Amino acid sequence: TVTVYTKCESEVDNCSIIVNFGDGKNAEFPRMNGPSGSGVQDQCGHDCKSGEHVGESINPHTKKNIYQGVHSYVGAGNYWITTEIPNRDAAILNIPLSVSVPFSIKTLLVINPSLGCNSSPVLLHPPIDDACIGNCFYHNPVAYDPDQKDSLSYELTTCLAENGQPIPGFTQPNIIGGGSLTMDSYRGNFIWCSPQIQGEFNAAFFVKEWRKDGNGVCHLISIVERDLQI
Repeated sequence: TVTVYTKCESEVDNCSIIVNFGDGKNAEFPRMNGPSGSGVQDQCGHDCKSGEHVGESINPHTKKNIYQGVHSYVGAGNYWITTEIPNRDAAILNIPLSVSVPFSIKTLLVINPSLGCNSSPVLLHPPIDDACIGNCFYHNPVAYDPDQKDSLSYELTTCLAENGQPIPGFTQPNIIGGGSLTMDSYRGNFIWCSPQIQGEFNAAFFVKEWRKDGNGVCHLISIVERDLQI
């Protein structure tokens, strides 16, 4: 499952996306949320083919898009699953020439029979937040483990572009916007104290999932990336 939030004002609307599974294979994932049917449009006038879904409006300017599909792996291993969508918003201050940079996110799937089955962390809070100049900004993804037996940790990373690679010239928001940036590795609080410049910024962090084996040793069993626009 891939969840992406898009701006209503964007001319680009993806009724499906391509997901790369990290094993040399890829597939097209259709959008599964929102109204569907011939002639159905979203609040921005975007439409899809008959039977395809147009996404879900969460406010007058933002749409939530959920893409889903199924893939079977041939065996155990570590697989980076990636997707990329053109393009990012124009004028993101900490991403050079952002309008020409693809949006990309990735997740790590670990298949290890000795650790059993696993569901990746679910992030309940949308990655869309407003900050105020001169005030500390807080964002928490409200992540939880559906299996209720694993531990989560959090780590800052870089925003991604083509093929899930770091964006050339990307800097953390505080380098351009002032203040300091921290990530609480235990509670998942992303804290920017305090923005000094008005504009749009992007940041990214990993939600890492850990499981203890029978000997009490913790193993990394998944990573989910959040790309956050402020």
